[in-house]
Amino acid sequence: MKKQTAVLLIAVVLASLFIRLYPVVLNDDLLKYDSYYHVRIAEWVKEEGTVPMIEPWPVGGKPHVYPPLYHLLLVFFSFFIPLMVSIKLLLPIISGLLPLAVFWFARKYWSEEASLLAAAFVAFNPFLINASFDSPQAISFLLLLPVFYYVLRGKYYLSSVFLALMLLTNPFSGFLLSLFFIVFLVIEKKARELNKVLLLPLAVFLAWYAPRGALSNFSTMVVGFIIKEVKPEAFLNVFLLVPAFIVLFLTRARNSFERFWYLFSCFFLLLYLSVFVSPALHPWRHDAFIMLGVSMLAGKLFSKATNTKKLLALLVFSFFLLAQLNVFVHSNAFKPILSESDFDSMKYLNGGVLSDHDYCATAITLYNISCFTDVAFDVSFDPTRAYEFEEFFWASKPKQMQRVITEYSPDVVVFARNDWGALVLNELNVNKTYESWQCIGNFCLKPTSVYEV
Repeated sequence: MKKQTAVLLIAVVLASLFIRLYPVVLNDDLLKYDSYYHVRIAEWVKEEGTVPMIEPWPVGGKPHVYPPLYHLLLVFFSFFIPLMVSIKLLLPIISGLLPLAVFWFARKYWSEEASLLAAAFVAFNPFLINASFDSPQAISFLLLLPVFYYVLRGKYYLSSVFLALMLLTNPFSGFLLSLFFIVFLVIEKKARELNKVLLLPLAVFLAWYAPRGALSNFSTMVVGFIIKEVKPEAFLNVFLLVPAFIVLFLTRARNSFERFWYLFSCFFLLLYLSVFVSPALHPWRHDAFIMLGVSMLAGKLFSKATNTKKLLALLVFSFFLLAQLNVFVHSNAFKPILSESDFDSMKYLNGGVLSDHDYCATAITLYNISCFTDVAFDVSFDPTRAYEFEEFFWASKPKQMQRVITEYSPDVVVFARNDWGALVLNELNVNKTYESWQCIGNFCLKPTSVYEV
């Protein structure tokens, strides 16, 4: 490696770590509501010495389907640093080191310049930065590289080990990437090797997911999201689509390594666009996958951007990513999802609370409050009820809200971040017991309201 390349790579990795660690160090609270769920499970594992089969949260409990590896990692690091510190730092550090792994991996197939550019695009991609704080999906991105590396080297059993580790870390990433590798190997005319690649992932599914009812919960999740009222345009992001289409249009994949990243980007782009058919596949979760593949291809594409067309494409590509970063910063994406008034309102609650899963996941962890919703609401003994609670806040139709209140009898309804349900609930028999005001100049909002029903 050239000395100049080494210096630039170190700078990229340090900058990548700084960008991801700065928001978590700056804020006392966790940035994403998923983190409150994961720290709660890690506390359970540490105190009880076992992974639960059934979670007591939310009201009525639910099967514990989430795989154990991330929670075990949190428990391990909690013996050296407090658990709330380890959950703040672990994922940003892993995500921050991803560009180093990307460079090492890409360098085996591309020039130093192309590999360094790929690492830089991964380091500074706003979608990948945003995916660094709450979900072990960040670990899955790191595990993806050895899976693919060993597939290319023909060491399929080793790739199976890392794919199984992915399934033990994050179910969403593990299942989708297993599906993608099936597609990739079929396209590459290596379908006969699928039994080797999928051997250990299948064992993980049979040992962990199947006994916990993963198939039935997955089917209810799909059905629930099929009937959910979603406006496709609400999830389409021009700052993602334009850079992706620029790179995919200009890229000419010449070998298996480049075909992999091209097909990877197209696969997740199609899943993202599936929102026009149905939201069942959670299209809003695919942006980071798309941008991981696009960032890899962009490194190669722009490593020798000597002609005017490529230079112009690079400028447009960079502009849209910078614009998205600006959107994230000004939308407070890198700050705690709940406001100070949301946290304050939790101190006044007791009994059954009906609120959105962001608020409830946090309230359960911090104050052990009895809530009707939680993270992974679709994994439930009663999926119909879970979806009705979700739709209460998603759709906010008066008759539906009245029926939920009448049938399930919550003690209080909490609207967090913004009291957009006030007009509906004011028509019902409710008593507002808490409200907060947040003013900027002469403009005031009521970000949190608690209604006693």
